[in-house]
Amino acid sequence: MTTSRRSTSATLFLIATVFATACGSSTALEDVQENDASLCLGQGDDVMVTAWFRECRPCTSIEEPVCTVTLDGEILRVETSSVRVRREEEGVACTDDCRDVLVECGTVQVDDGPQEIRHGDEVHVVTAPISTSGIDVHPCANEMVLPQRPDGAEL
Repeated sequence: MTTSRRSTSATLFLIATVFATACGSSTALEDVQENDASLCLGQGDDVMVTAWFRECRPCTSIEEPVCTVTLDGEILRVETSSVRVRREEEGVACTDDCRDVLVECGTVQVDDGPQEIRHGDEVHVVTAPISTSGIDVHPCANEMVLPQRPDGAEL
């Protein structure tokens, strides 16, 4: 094969690769989120902690949501994480709707009185027993929400 044919073949291969990548294929971008959930607190005999993950970006889903809760002396520690995956496919419309995912973190027994809750860099102090809002907020119906409901969520 001559140099001219090699050059032409390489150019055609490059053009075909660009078109194959741009047309008819899907792309996925991943974004790891740490301590990005709101917390729902409810109380029966113990404090029940649930993580409320919310995603409102088009074509983006919440995957691998995780939540743990531990009592470290007098401090309730909550850690949350999720992977946000943005996928776009040619010919598939993305929705503008928000997606909500609830993950049970666990149940912890605490004494009545002030209780410090640490979630990432956030520190909240609540009084046990937890008094609920009395408002039917989806998805944390009749529970305290910390720090507040996720952006865009309506009461």
